[in-house]
Amino acid sequence: MNYTLILIAIVAFVIGIVIASMWLEKKGITKDDNDNYIPDVLEDKAKEIKKKAKDIGNIVKKKK
Repeated sequence: MNYTLILIAIVAFVIGIVIASMWLEKKGITKDDNDNYIPDVLEDKAKEIKKKAKDIGNIVKKKK
């Protein structure tokens, strides 16, 4: 019972995020050049975080 409720909540949350991003993109609030319903701002931030994490990982490996 709990698993089904959790699954339903996750699916509803994801659907809500997709609908919200579609609405924001249509209103012109967010920009999505590649039409994957993920705002370009979030994609850029994710790339920055990945790069920083990789840099920190390289620093840690060098100190070992």
